[in-house]
Amino acid sequence: MRCPVTKLLVLFGVLCGVALAQDQVKTLYSFSSSDGHAPQDKLVFDNVGNLYGTTEHGGQYNYGTVFELSPNADGTWSEVTLYSFCQDPNQYGVCLDGNSPTAGLVTDAEGNLYGVTPLGGPGYGVVFELSPPSQSGGAWDYQVIYDFCTIEQCQDGAMPGAKLTFDDSGNLYGTTEGNTVFELSPSASGWIETTLFTFCTNGYPHCADGNLPLAAVTFDAAGNLYGTTEIGGSSKGEGAGVVYKLTPGSTGWTETVLTTFSGGKRGGDLYGAINFDSAGNMYSTAFGGGTNDAGGVFRLSPSNNAETLVSFLGSDGNIGPTAGVLLNPKTNTLYGTTSGGENGGAGSLYKVSSKGIVTTIAVGGNPKGALIADKHGNLYGTYSTGGQYGYGAVFEIIP
Repeated sequence: MRCPVTKLLVLFGVLCGVALAQDQVKTLYSFSSSDGHAPQDKLVFDNVGNLYGTTEHGGQYNYGTVFELSPNADGTWSEVTLYSFCQDPNQYGVCLDGNSPTAGLVTDAEGNLYGVTPLGGPGYGVVFELSPPSQSGGAWDYQVIYDFCTIEQCQDGAMPGAKLTFDDSGNLYGTTEGNTVFELSPSASGWIETTLFTFCTNGYPHCADGNLPLAAVTFDAAGNLYGTTEIGGSSKGEGAGVVYKLTPGSTGWTETVLTTFSGGKRGGDLYGAINFDSAGNMYSTAFGGGTNDAGGVFRLSPSNNAETLVSFLGSDGNIGPTAGVLLNPKTNTLYGTTSGGENGGAGSLYKVSSKGIVTTIAVGGNPKGALIADKHGNLYGTYSTGGQYGYGAVFEIIP
């Protein structure tokens, strides 16, 4: 039986069935708390095949870690904790170096790692840099390159919780729960922060431009930034999130709302970043709503018409995606994670074919963040509660 695909502005269609899973899932490393607990987001590779990520808890001080996983000749992986947070608490117990990272990392050409913590610092959250040692086996150098909310009324934002994004000039871009999109530019005197856009300046609930940008931003080839907001999109009420575009100009950056979600069958609550295909279509996820109120995956065409690929059934273990999707350009297959499912709300790994057929790859472990791929097409991600000890794990999907 062929299931028709309905095309409306933002309408989640019903799938006729679920294909049998054939992808192999392999646990590469299980955390034991002292080396980290609850990895939360997307991993990143370096140029020699090592994986890097963060854990929200665990480590030496139980305020989270930055870790490295290196492949061994026998197929196993070795873990090294590069940094444990809260090494520099003040007299009030505030972690001046940041704590509880919930976002993944980015790396530059020199192998430096950059990330954020939503908590810690003298204000509300920090941006940090970890630099590799000059000699093998040495300690990585950690430094905070920006403290948020140390100026009046937190006009620069507060609580950065999404992965950073580089441009071609080495500037960093990100979002904060304080409703800002920001840029950090390197200079001889340190990193300089610029607030590019502030959402919901008219005040809650009149947030027609969106509210709570919790996902990373994505560049297109022309230098425009794209992202999502958890809620907002209506000047009369709160709304259920928007997809936005920020365009640079001589007087600053201008926002365009590309589409607005309203909840219910149209879906809503956007936590995931935008991903592009070669034709310029945008893909991401809605945490809630849809035909079965289990969320789903949407596509937004360059002409700004959102077209559904899948509305999760819920009964297949796929409920509540909180991350974006990974696109395989050869097969036009989408891969992603969900935060909760029928197996005790333990989340799932899924894929969506080019024809809109969903396959549940695995259920359990509370997978977090989007997936990444290596040069062979194998996929990698994190479980926040799975693994041998229940403190989280890093896994590989072999298609």
